[in-house]
Amino acid sequence: MPPKISIISVTLNAKATIAHAIHSVLEQSLPPWEHIVIDGGSTDGSLEILQGFKHIKLDSGPDQGLYDALNKGIARASGEIIGILHSDDVFANPHVLSVVAQAFEANPSAQVVYGDLVYVKDSKIVRYYKSGPFDPKLFFYGRVPAHPTLFVKKEIYDHFGGYKIDYKIAGDYEWIVRVMLLGKIKWVYLPQVLVKMGVGGISTRGLKSLWRANQENLRACQENGIKVSWAHMLLRYPYKIWGLLRAKLGLKSTSKNTHGNSC
Repeated sequence: MPPKISIISVTLNAKATIAHAIHSVLEQSLPPWEHIVIDGGSTDGSLEILQGFKHIKLDSGPDQGLYDALNKGIARASGEIIGILHSDDVFANPHVLSVVAQAFEANPSAQVVYGDLVYVKDSKIVRYYKSGPFDPKLFFYGRVPAHPTLFVKKEIYDHFGGYKIDYKIAGDYEWIVRVMLLGKIKWVYLPQVLVKMGVGGISTRGLKSLWRANQENLRACQENGIKVSWAHMLLRYPYKIWGLLRAKLGLKSTSKNTHGNSC
């Protein structure tokens, strides 16, 4: 039998997009074991939309931000594998969960499976984010696994812990540093787009968010004993620019699946 996959979605006043995210889960050829939605107390009508989907496990109430809500969802999840689908994101196609499950089945020692991501605005791809095989030597040059595409065995969260809730933007970056860069876990990279991410989320809201993200990235490294400077943070931008050019030129990944076992 395929592994049981729990999908976690966190939402707060996402009336315009949350139904699209939920439908992209419903359209999967391999249904998830469960879809948990943690709502932060929406007041824009999101809650009424969510209550119309009887299959989801809904938890609505105050929280301490995105990463606190994600931790709540992880704690509630009963599946072997946890995937995160944000309220303004959708799975790239109906076979994402099937492909991910097959990757875990084909690689029993894998603890994380991840892939590529595209940023979408008004149904148009504006940036192609190629995660690439995880390589610590390329980490500070922007080759970081796209967090929305990560499917993680729950035992990894149990062992390493969840997200630090005092981060506002880069809690996922800190988790990747702590778990993938330093944790020596086993991973599989799927060179295909798994998630379409809506532009305008908390990490894509202009220069102020960009500045804060870099501050938190720097802090994440320092807290985990990695000596870096602002210069290291700037090394990521040529790779980001390449992602924008890939989208403009319509380039796609053509490499084969990649497997790895340590970071």
